[in-house]
Amino acid sequence: MTRVRLSAMVLGCVVGCSSASDGAQTGREIGSRQAAGGAGSGEMAAAHAAHAPPGAAAIPDGRHPVAAAPPAVRADTGADDDDDDDTACGAFRADSQFERTPVDVVWAIDNSLSMLPQFLNVADGLNEFTAAVEASGTDMRVVMVSTFVETLPAEVHGDRDRYLLRPVDVQSTNAFDVLLGDFPNFEAFLRPNAATHVIVVTDFVNTLPRTVFREQLERQLGHGFTFHAIAEPLTGQDYYSLADETGGVKQPIASDWKLVFEQLRSVVVETARLPCQLPLKVSPEADLNNIQVIYSGPEQQDMQLPTAGEATACGTAEAWHFDDAALPKEIVLCPGACEGVQERGGSLEVIVGCEPPPALL
Repeated sequence: MTRVRLSAMVLGCVVGCSSASDGAQTGREIGSRQAAGGAGSGEMAAAHAAHAPPGAAAIPDGRHPVAAAPPAVRADTGADDDDDDDTACGAFRADSQFERTPVDVVWAIDNSLSMLPQFLNVADGLNEFTAAVEASGTDMRVVMVSTFVETLPAEVHGDRDRYLLRPVDVQSTNAFDVLLGDFPNFEAFLRPNAATHVIVVTDFVNTLPRTVFREQLERQLGHGFTFHAIAEPLTGQDYYSLADETGGVKQPIASDWKLVFEQLRSVVVETARLPCQLPLKVSPEADLNNIQVIYSGPEQQDMQLPTAGEATACGTAEAWHFDDAALPKEIVLCPGACEGVQERGGSLEVIVGCEPPPALL
C-alpha cells in the first residue's frame, strides 16, 4: 500500500474469446453479484447504456459486460496460432480495496502533580476513544508519553499491538523537548504511511518554540502531523497556534472531556479518509486505451465508471481520469466519484484489453 493509500493486487490472466460470428460475450460479466442498488446508480446506468459498445449485452440498470470486441492485447493461450476462427484477449485485472489511511496518535501528558486529575480523565476515556475511532474502520495506534502511564488499566498495558506506553517524565515546560528526545524509542511503533496526530496535555507554557518543534518533528517523521492542544489559553498560546496551523483541536484544561474526545475522534477520522487514487500496475503490453474501471459498493450493484478524459472535464460526474494522460501512473477518481467512495467505501476493479471505456457525454 501507499500513504494515504490503496492496496493493489495485479493479476495477469487470459480470457478465451469466441469469434464475433458467435455473438458470444467475452471477459468478466459485470453485475454477477446481486446486491441492492445504491444511491446514484440509476443516473450512472443511463450514461453506461448510452456508451455500451456494439455487441455488449445489456445488464439490469443499463450496465454492460466486457464485449466481444477485437482484442487489444494478444495473449498466448496455447492454442494453434493458425486457427483463425478463435481470438483471444488478454485481460489484466487490478483489484483494489479502498482502505482508510492508518492513524498514529502520540500523547504527551504533563505529569506534574497538578495534572493528575486531567490524566485520570484521559485514562477514563482512552478505550472508548480508541473504540470510536476504530468503529469508523480506521486502524489506530497510540503512543503515550508520561510517568502517569503506570496507572493505566491492565488491559491497556497488555494490548501491545495498539498501545505503546513510555514512562518518561514530562514536566510543565518541556513537552516538546521530551517528544523530540524520546522519538527514537517509539519511532519503530509508528507507521510511515500513517497520518500522525500529536496531543499535548499541560497547564503551562513550553520553552521550545513551536516552529522549532514542528520543523524537527516533521524531519523525524518524514511527513507532517496534526497537533492538538489541551492547555490553558493564557499560558498555552504557542500550543494553540500550532493547533491552528495544523488543523488540530484546542481546548482548555477544564474542558468537558467527553467533548474533547469527540472533537479528537472527528479530526482523527477525517485524516483517515479513503483515498481516491489507484496505482496503475498492469502488464507492460496492456493497452490503456482499452480500460474499464468497475466500482463495487457495499450496498449497490457493480457500476462501470465512465472516463472523463482529464480532470478538467470531471464536473460532478462519478467518473475517472489518468493522473497523466501521456505517462499514466494512477487512476484518479473525479470529485463526484471520490465523495461517493469516501462515504460508502467499496472497491475498484480495473480491466484492460477487452473494451474501450465509456466516455462522458
